[in-house]
Amino acid sequence: MTFSLVPSDKLVLDRLLTRADRAPLSPRQYLERFAPSAAEVAVLTGWATSHGLTVAGVSANRLLVVVSGPADRIGSALGTSFHTFRSADGSAYLSSVGVARLPARVAAVTAAVVGLSDLARAHTAPRRAAPTAKRSALPGLSYPVAYGPQDFWSLYNAPGAQTGSGQSVSVIAEGNLAQPRQDLATFEARFGLPKVTWNQVNVGAPSGDTSGSDEWDLATQYSTGFAPGVSQVNVYDGTSLSNADILTTINRWVTDDISKQASFSAGECELLASVSGFQAALDNVLAAAAAQGQIPVHLQRRHGLAVPAADRHQRSSPRCAGRELSCVQPGGHRRGRHDRAGTRQRDRLVRRWRWLQLHGGHPRLSAGRGR
Repeated sequence: MTFSLVPSDKLVLDRLLTRADRAPLSPRQYLERFAPSAAEVAVLTGWATSHGLTVAGVSANRLLVVVSGPADRIGSALGTSFHTFRSADGSAYLSSVGVARLPARVAAVTAAVVGLSDLARAHTAPRRAAPTAKRSALPGLSYPVAYGPQDFWSLYNAPGAQTGSGQSVSVIAEGNLAQPRQDLATFEARFGLPKVTWNQVNVGAPSGDTSGSDEWDLATQYSTGFAPGVSQVNVYDGTSLSNADILTTINRWVTDDISKQASFSAGECELLASVSGFQAALDNVLAAAAAQGQIPVHLQRRHGLAVPAADRHQRSSPRCAGRELSCVQPGGHRRGRHDRAGTRQRDRLVRRWRWLQLHGGHPRLSAGRGR
């Protein structure tokens, strides 16, 4: 599980982020002014080790502390227990039962605990068949079902001199990225784009998952397609799409601070993101990004599926919703993508979460007497 710590001088940080004339902070300046103190980290790690848990890591900005241990030992430390539940679709997930409690001194420095349930996690969009040509209701009027990078340059009247020269961009991803890396080269050749250096930053244990390859195709190809002059694309490769892993991966982009933009092409039920602590934890991470002048670029998902973004801090954050994008998929062929999500999954998750609330199976955190 991952503990999200409360930033120091949070009210001052919030006021700073409302100023349009603020200068970006360096990671060192953020660490000195707003990061949780070493003493506050010690309060948490001391409590964890006293219960026989292992402190697996502390992030460079001290916002995240990863703690591991057997489920029964974690349950004992939090005054709860863990059980396996089964969703309506037959899949199983592990979740805490009842209210997790921390001693007051630990709760005072903790913003959220992520990882008490693996029900809440990010998802990539389901793969759909390529769209067929569409006919307009008005005779003689036609429009494309997919757009290449040059089409977007023309569509938005993008200035020819603004190619991202001298900058780098980042993409948040997970799993085995061998195919997306190969697809990016195919995409560049097909559309006559410069070859961009692929800089892969591995965060956590490696994974063989390839289920999100089409999304990572979309993110890498159009990040560089819109800015063909960038020096490199930094691909942050996390272990999985679990909230804890994604939180750690995004925070690594923030602390590295080697690019001012990052794209994450996945989504999550807003309700689960909120009640699982992921939204609160990610808000603190993205507030640090905003203070450092970093902007998350995301595909905004509708109908209850969303990737939390620092919109309160970056109101000019670019986004793309409901547009067909043409990207090269495994095997080198092109197909269209439409970024939309249905309501059935949202409604099913909401009903499930309400059932958990009635039966004590949802992860919650409160300050209590604890141990």
